[in-house]
Amino acid sequence: MYKTLCVTAILLGLFALTGSKSVAVPNAAFSSPLIVAKVMLTNQTEALPATTVLTVPQTGIYRISAYMITTSSTSVDHYKYLNLSWSDEAGAESNYYFLVTDAVDGPPSAYGFGGFGGTPENNFTVRAVAGTPIAYSVTVDGYGPGGTYDLFIVVERLI
Repeated sequence: MYKTLCVTAILLGLFALTGSKSVAVPNAAFSSPLIVAKVMLTNQTEALPATTVLTVPQTGIYRISAYMITTSSTSVDHYKYLNLSWSDEAGAESNYYFLVTDAVDGPPSAYGFGGFGGTPENNFTVRAVAGTPIAYSVTVDGYGPGGTYDLFIVVERLI
């Protein structure tokens, strides 16, 4: 009798441990986005022409994460705009991504923000066609000398 109770207790324990699996979650292996390109520029003072970050190897969805920061400021409100371009099935696309300003964006708000509402924007998702470039450029306004900035970009292939 004692052996039967022990075996029953062990079996109930095993069923309790293995029976708690969720049937709603498939047993698929976890896969992370693949980093396919990076840009790291520091101590920039001038505009940057359109520069290819990546020539898209395979049509898919790509996430572009960017961080732009003013590293020295001036008394003049000097704007620097990050622009992105890519091509999807409809053709060439572009986007004014975000901006930093020298006079306004000193720490703790020295990073780029989107639009004129001051909302931080660091990620942008695009569908890009194989064989076409994903590119960036930086436009600097012409209001005299401005401070320096750093720019960091990571491109990931999602699907």
